[in-house]
Amino acid sequence: MLAAVSTIALTAAACGSSGDDNTANGGPSSGANNQNAKFDQSIADQLPAAIKSADEIKNIVFNNSPPATFQKDGKEVGWAMDLSAAIADVLGVKMNTTVSGDFSTFIPGIQNGRFDGSFGPLIVTPERLKQIDIVGVFQVGTGFASKSGSDVNVNTATDVCGLTVAAVEGSAFIKSVESINPKCEEAAKPDPIVQSFPNNAAAQLAVSNGRVKVFASNADALQYLISQTGDKFEREPLDYQPIIEGIGLNKDAGLAKAVKAAVDKLIADGTYGEILKKWNLSENAVTEAVINPSTS
Repeated sequence: MLAAVSTIALTAAACGSSGDDNTANGGPSSGANNQNAKFDQSIADQLPAAIKSADEIKNIVFNNSPPATFQKDGKEVGWAMDLSAAIADVLGVKMNTTVSGDFSTFIPGIQNGRFDGSFGPLIVTPERLKQIDIVGVFQVGTGFASKSGSDVNVNTATDVCGLTVAAVEGSAFIKSVESINPKCEEAAKPDPIVQSFPNNAAAQLAVSNGRVKVFASNADALQYLISQTGDKFEREPLDYQPIIEGIGLNKDAGLAKAVKAAVDKLIADGTYGEILKKWNLSENAVTEAVINPSTS
């Protein structure tokens, strides 16, 4: 069953990476069905003129990153999709979402103006903050999943030393795992060997067939993976370096202030909390949206 699911997801991702992105147009009332997410003129007034004129935000999200964004019954769903729809409600604009399997194109696409942002969300890193604005909306650590019944035990960072680790190409998890290298050297252990894959499905398949020992990803994503695949995978105890994830936006577009204000309103009126509760992610909530949060 896992192989079949992985093959379907991998095929969809391959289409995205070859340029066949799928577009799902959503209006202010589409997606989240949030009764509390109401239009706010004072926040809408903070939108840049170009967004007001277009009456839409051009958004790009990954097609296989549950529970944030993923395909179900032919639709893109997830907590980030619900949140982006609620933000659109507050701002009074359409959320024009492109679904892609090629994550490596996201930041270049935001920088060159093809997209206004990715409400995906993106992990905050120093490198990314030099390229785009990120409005922090979610907190999570790097988690590890192994094949059920394997001899892997990851309780501390040094337990990752010497392991082969799968991560999605272009993701922040590659550098997160590589940051363990100095700890391995201090412990006189070999560094972890990171292998990158085009998407989550391919990385998961590499773990299930024994090509690599563990898969590194968002701790929340791994928890969702395990809930959907029965006894195929085991979540390792370590949550490494808790980090902030957020909405990536073009630095020159001037959209960050309005998005932050919209998220703060959703936090205050309870919509944000209800969205995370729906996806069993209440423990990952933030109390305030922060533009370009510190990575220290």
